[in-house]
Amino acid sequence: MANTSQRARRALAYEDYLQFPDDGNRHELLEGEHTMTPAPSPYHQYAVGRLFLRFGTQVKEGVAFGSPVDVILAPSTIAQPDLCYVGPAKRDLITRRGVEGPPDIVVEILSPRTAKTDLGAKHKLYASHGVSEYWIVDLEAAAVRMCRLEGGAYPLQRDRVLLRGERLTTPLAQGLDVAAEELFWAS
Repeated sequence: MANTSQRARRALAYEDYLQFPDDGNRHELLEGEHTMTPAPSPYHQYAVGRLFLRFGTQVKEGVAFGSPVDVILAPSTIAQPDLCYVGPAKRDLITRRGVEGPPDIVVEILSPRTAKTDLGAKHKLYASHGVSEYWIVDLEAAAVRMCRLEGGAYPLQRDRVLLRGERLTTPLAQGLDVAAEELFWAS
């Protein structure tokens, strides 16, 4: 008889996700695997807040959501990105459960606890599920990497890397114009 650790685990689904505790941590379901991260740092939340504010005041159509909001990409894949934007053409994706399908833009703010997942599994996951743009905000490097979906992937050579003094704009969110340095806490 095989021991429990050798048996194949059952992929978790949305119904399992609903049973996760409401404990102040971020719970996600990434391709059937449960992940949890503690609350982010104030610098992280500052960047999310600044970007969310700009979406809210500058973009006249579409809706931005800050975490926590469930982005349901598949029955076994529920992410909670730091921020997501749903343009007017995809507004029907917004339901009482969350955003049910790929938002136009997903933003993740790197932290020591999430960087590996954000740069690896989530990078591939968002591309495979059709998220048009994936923005990775690196607070340590004071840089924003904007990945644009092409042929089901985010080609590295096409990434825009924005540093201090440069501006975040995108045709997906008309009117958005953010100075990159606005996202970085000045100590």
